[in-house]
Amino acid sequence: MAKEQFNEQSLNNREKQQLVPSFNYEKYLTQLKTADSKKLIEAHETMEKIAQAVQQEGGQTLLVGGAVRDMMLGEISKDLDLEIYQLAPEKVEEIVSQFGKSNDVGKSFGVLKMKFADDINLDVALPRIDSKTGRGHKGFAIDSQPDLDITTALSRRDFTINSIALNPLTNEIFDPFGGRADLNDKRLKITDPKTFSDDPLRALRAVQFIGRFGLTLTEESAGLIKTMTSDLKELPQERILEEWKKLLLKSVRPSLGLKAAMDLDIFKELHSEFLPLKDTPQDEKWHPEGDVWTHTLMTVDKTAELVRQEKLPDDKALVLMLGAICHDLGKPLTTKQENGRYISPNHQQAGVEPTKEFLKTLGADNLTKDKVVKLVAEHLAPALLFAEKDRVTDGAIRRLAKRLYPATIYELVLLAKADHLSRPVDEENNKSEKFLAGTWLLERAKNLAVENKKPADIIRGKDLIELGLTPGPAFSKIIALANQLRDEHNFTKEQILNLIQNTPEEDKIMAKLKNIDEN
Repeated sequence: MAKEQFNEQSLNNREKQQLVPSFNYEKYLTQLKTADSKKLIEAHETMEKIAQAVQQEGGQTLLVGGAVRDMMLGEISKDLDLEIYQLAPEKVEEIVSQFGKSNDVGKSFGVLKMKFADDINLDVALPRIDSKTGRGHKGFAIDSQPDLDITTALSRRDFTINSIALNPLTNEIFDPFGGRADLNDKRLKITDPKTFSDDPLRALRAVQFIGRFGLTLTEESAGLIKTMTSDLKELPQERILEEWKKLLLKSVRPSLGLKAAMDLDIFKELHSEFLPLKDTPQDEKWHPEGDVWTHTLMTVDKTAELVRQEKLPDDKALVLMLGAICHDLGKPLTTKQENGRYISPNHQQAGVEPTKEFLKTLGADNLTKDKVVKLVAEHLAPALLFAEKDRVTDGAIRRLAKRLYPATIYELVLLAKADHLSRPVDEENNKSEKFLAGTWLLERAKNLAVENKKPADIIRGKDLIELGLTPGPAFSKIIALANQLRDEHNFTKEQILNLIQNTPEEDKIMAKLKNIDEN
């Protein structure tokens, strides 16, 4: 390929009009240094070195996609996507290799991936055209074209807010589809309706963008997305879960995205467990906000607020957010009218199976599933225990911690607090904004050292050996029964050891402990 200096002179008139220095990239770099992320600064420096080397070879480098969008919003992105124009793939790979090692994960798609610490990624690719060749998220043929014009290259991207490019060497912005204006106007608009529906994942991306950035989907874009939802089941679970994570973990108001998912029929196709929520009424005295779906959306937003306040890591935050979405899935199965009031008896237990179904469609890992299911099953426990707080024993608190494990009382209180505070303040009902039940339960749990873990065994194998018993399978059963005596009958460690000491044979120990527990 003959080298051709690629600069503003080589752009057509339309492109020249869009290439304007309206974004201060230098100011953004100063913001990076303030953030004190050495690896992110290193990634940007590597990007600039690649761009300079590409320019020396007669090519052009543009930063594209989500990173540019985030910069426009004043946010720092950990994912940098570069497109290299006017150079052959071999030359691009040669240049990139000078500044670090790239892996082969995206090579089949014409992408060189460089990874830095702290989950920072720098992807380098040629401009390309994608052609639909089959069903599913991966049913595409990738046609890399180094000489492709920028407008055509950006047109393959999903939404106008992601169809913006930045020259990292000149601080110039290229915005042929009006993405900056759409960002300013909080508008989500499809870039190219002719190719958008080729990838059903884009329907889920729309939802998470709406939630993350508080955008309103244009009427035309919404209509097109609705025609795509029947293809959502083609998507692999890991891609569905990834979009859910972005919505739940990156949104200030994830309810906006969830409401959009309901309106766009995404729940109808993927997660039908949620459909009955919007048609399930609640008692006006306790839930003046309305139906269960409205309450769920409010609980999700309140949970997101508490997660930020507590500065929870992503894995713990995801558990709570999923718990918030699922906590009332049992209400459609249990709600009925009694004496003119709506009640939902034992809805927390009824919500277990639909929660499991939802988490299964997401492909959530076993630990996450286990924790979310147990939080849903126990989400009323803080309020129920507090109502009888003068009669609640230490054993009851320990048993709760044990039932919850691997979830914790701390996590349960956060979810229950979000559930409680998400309802509108009603002066007549004197709803406390402090959630006294949670404060009380946490204090009790802290005193018993079960706030963030299950109860420790009251006796250990070492204690049994010191009493002259021989280690074996019976030890675990004896210890389990000892825990029951403590939690259900308030036995102390000394009382339990005295019982065991006076009964040297293991089978007799088991019989004695079991008899006491049953009586």
